[in-house]
Amino acid sequence: MQLCPAPPMGRIKKPQRYQNRRYQKSTDLLIGKLSFQRQVRQIAESLKPGLRFQKAALDALQEASEAYAVTWACERFRM
Repeated sequence: MQLCPAPPMGRIKKPQRYQNRRYQKSTDLLIGKLSFQRQVRQIAESLKPGLRFQKAALDALQEASEAYAVTWACERFRM
């Protein structure tokens, strides 16, 4: 009795490469909105207490941060 299936014959795909391309093509956010907002508010609070943000400003910060991270990763790993 075989407990795990036999490895597929032929070439083995590299899942990371395709996973990164999937994220590049996607327009979804990679980081959860609430997690990102908490981090931004925590950093801002340490710099200037009582600072408040508009929702559009937090959304723009998240979009820009994720775009920068994806661009940096692509350049870093030469995809």
